[in-house]
Amino acid sequence: MGEEEAEEIGEAAEVVEEEKPVAGEAKPTETKGERFRRLAPKRLNNVLKSLKILGNLSSRGNYEYTNEEILDMFGKIDGKLDELKKKFGITPKEEAPKEEAP
Repeated sequence: MGEEEAEEIGEAAEVVEEEKPVAGEAKPTETKGERFRRLAPKRLNNVLKSLKILGNLSSRGNYEYTNEEILDMFGKIDGKLDELKKKFGITPKEEAPKEEAP
């Protein structure tokens, strides 16, 4: 392959790379609200799935843990939730009703 051909291929590859969408980047005609409604359900599902997996650790038949370890774990989760609520401007009075476990 000649030097000119390699240069042309390199230029073509650069063009292709520029056209690839970046993860989380807005689509050209997407509004901020549309982007939120597109991303929020996926991210929420990821959090809920992670919490479910974390809950698997509660099986005393498979795991051994102290009450202090559990309180520490939930303290960290509660702290992050409080930080997130503040970012969204949510106060305790505005919280949605808690979902009952099935």
